[in-house]
Amino acid sequence: TAYEISTRDWSSDVCSSDLRALASLEPHERLCVEQVLLAGQSLRQVGRLEGVSAMTIQRRLRRALDHLRPQLTPLGA
Repeated sequence: TAYEISTRDWSSDVCSSDLRALASLEPHERLCVEQVLLAGQSLRQVGRLEGVSAMTIQRRLRRALDHLRPQLTPLGA
């Protein structure tokens, strides 16, 4: 499925509590975070992959970030 496309191991880039926070997301929201923020794909590219509009991807990403914000480790911590 589309949610299994992430082949990169992000564990070396983020701490374990941040990985747990990512894992707590809905699969379609996690995909948005991984592909847009971590892999650098555009909203349109991810939208095409998911079969939805770029606006839908933007909304999913915003929901994911709202969920993650209180759980993530600040830079330099």
